[in-house]
Amino acid sequence: MAASLVLLIAGMLAWAVPGPVALAQGIPGPDFCANQSLGGPQTYPHDSNGDGVADVCSLPGTRREAVARQNAFETLAALFPEAFIEALHGMVDDPETPDVDESTQGTCASAPDDLGDSEDDLANDACGRAQREQQPERGVSAPPPPVDPVVADVFFSGYITGPDWCTNHSLGGARTYAHDSEPKDGVADVCSLPYTRREAVARQNALVAAFADHPVYEAALTLACTRLGTLDFDDHPDDLAVDACNPPSGPGQPLPTPE
Repeated sequence: MAASLVLLIAGMLAWAVPGPVALAQGIPGPDFCANQSLGGPQTYPHDSNGDGVADVCSLPGTRREAVARQNAFETLAALFPEAFIEALHGMVDDPETPDVDESTQGTCASAPDDLGDSEDDLANDACGRAQREQQPERGVSAPPPPVDPVVADVFFSGYITGPDWCTNHSLGGARTYAHDSEPKDGVADVCSLPYTRREAVARQNALVAAFADHPVYEAALTLACTRLGTLDFDDHPDDLAVDACNPPSGPGQPLPTPE
C-alpha cells in the first residue's frame, strides 16, 4: 500500500485571495495550499480570524459541492477513459504523420516527485510505468481488492468502522482506503492512498483538465448531487443554499453509455 494520506480540509470559507501580509506567517506562500492538497480539490489560503494572516487552507465551495464534483469527474473518467488517459499521459505521436509531432505532455509530466514517495513506488505508479523504455503502460493504478469478509469484523473494529469510512471522510479528495499500518495488528488504523502521492496529484489534475469543461460535465454534476447519500458534510445552511448542488436541477440530460 502506498503512502498514507492525512487530508484536513478547513470547511467552506470564502475564496481567499490574500496579499503579501496574509502570507507573512503560518502559510508561507501562494502555492502552499495547492501543494498540500495531494490529489484532492485545490484549496486556497484563507484568513479565518481576520488578523491579516492566512492560517487555513480552505475550499472555495462547500464540502458537499467538492464531493459531488469529484464524483462527477470519476463518473466521466469511467465513461470516457481514453480522454482521461490522454490527459494523464498526453497524446501519442501518430507514426503515419512523420512530418508532424502530435505528442503532448500529460499531467504526469508536471506532477512533483518529491512528495515523500519512495523511488520504488515512483517507478511502479501510473506515471512511472508509462515512462518505461520497455513495455510502457498508459493507464492508472487499480484500487486495492475488497477486504476479505473472513477478517472484516476485526479489520474494521477500530477507529475505522467500515469499508466506506475512508471514502466518506475523503470529502471530495482522492479516494482513500482502509489500511493496517506497521506494525500490523489486523485492525485498520489509517486511510491510505492506493497509489503514490505523485499519481494522486497527476490523476486529479488530469480529471480537471479532461472534464471540467466537458460537454456533459453539468449533467454528471447534477447526477452526482442527486445521488449523494447524505447532505451532512458540516456545511453551513447558508453556504448550501448557494453551492452548485442547490437546488439540484433535476435529472438533466442523460449521460452517454460507457465507451
